[in-house]
Amino acid sequence: MKGRLFWILGFMFLLNGNSFAQVYRQAVGIRGNGNLLGFSFVQRIAPSMTGEVILERNPFDSHIAGTVRFHRNTFGPRLNSYFGIGGQAGFVRYAPGTFVGLNTQFGLEYKLPFLPIQTSIDLMPMINLGPHPKNLYLQVALGIRYVTKKDETRGLRGVINQMKNIP
Repeated sequence: MKGRLFWILGFMFLLNGNSFAQVYRQAVGIRGNGNLLGFSFVQRIAPSMTGEVILERNPFDSHIAGTVRFHRNTFGPRLNSYFGIGGQAGFVRYAPGTFVGLNTQFGLEYKLPFLPIQTSIDLMPMINLGPHPKNLYLQVALGIRYVTKKDETRGLRGVINQMKNIP
């Protein structure tokens, strides 16, 4: 199941061209599944790039992860596919020790129209170094975030802002 999701998300990402993908600048929320829960903060860095910081607790560890994500439009301006790469560091639960690692992220995100809510589903393969019970770990998670800063250059607000600048 996870392998099939990985290939579907990767294929959708490759089919799309570069574009201005996000309709938000900043969002905060939660990310998780039945085994993990985390806090997520997403900040746009460039027109098709965001950075995400995740504070997370799962059955194996508690860690912080940072990922730079590259976005592409998928089926309209509100549904984006993304790919990211980053790292993580944390504490192993039930055993002494800290670990570091690398991660990648493949996912889809959707910004709800007329509401400041953004949802996502992603696949996050991780390589952990150090005394971690799982050196290779594949994580699937759902996210829901509150958009704290919208993109003022898009949609109806963007049209109104452009009209204000007409002499």
